[in-house]
Amino acid sequence: MDAQNTAFPKQDPITVGVGREHFAAIAAAAMQSMMVKTNPRPITSPEQILQILEQPGSALFREAWSKHYDGMIDWIGSEFGGGNVSVDADAMMLNIDGEAVKVDVCNVIPAMKAGRICQIAGITEGNWAPVTGHTMQSRMDENIYVLGDATSQGDMPKSGYSANSQAKVAAMAVRAALTGSRMFPAKFSNTCWSMVGTDDGVKVGASYEATDEKIAKVSGFISKPGENAALRKATFEESLGWYAGITTDMFG
Repeated sequence: MDAQNTAFPKQDPITVGVGREHFAAIAAAAMQSMMVKTNPRPITSPEQILQILEQPGSALFREAWSKHYDGMIDWIGSEFGGGNVSVDADAMMLNIDGEAVKVDVCNVIPAMKAGRICQIAGITEGNWAPVTGHTMQSRMDENIYVLGDATSQGDMPKSGYSANSQAKVAAMAVRAALTGSRMFPAKFSNTCWSMVGTDDGVKVGASYEATDEKIAKVSGFISKPGENAALRKATFEESLGWYAGITTDMFG
């Protein structure tokens, strides 16, 4: 969104100039956000949001924002009016909580939920489809397998890497059900790369295992603020290699 055409102040936690001293107020305001209210893992107090704001990943994005995008973009979260948005693409106009805003470029991100097919099948609780991590079967209908963003499964983030990892477990479970072949214990992994600028990449990842309650995180790693340019470039290039590999894995 063009900052010069926007009447909203820079208040989002990612925006430059917001420090830890502002986190408590941000966390309290975020409790009214629809994304918080519908989060697949229930968030019941501002203290939980503070834990998110204090995570190393938040520092990585604040660092990247300051380095690459300071003064270029405004971020308007739902707690600051971004939860009530309509778009006129032809006129390049947004209506944000009753105020018309002219933009050059914008990215409107709707609240996420499982696809309508899950709702029609009757396998959702709230916005998501609960599954067992051992097989990726629906907890409401064992004849249905669900994976990726649609699921409520535990600790794994909603990412393409996660969906691919879950798909392999689901395929193994379907094969075992159809052929009686051995079903190995479900193991999962995920890495999320963020290309925060040209030749500038960061990443976060973890390994997971299935328990009776959820898919549980076993171990993890994350990039650190202040890494040198060579390491950030290597992480950037690593993400390109992952993309080439996973598309070949899926589509041949």
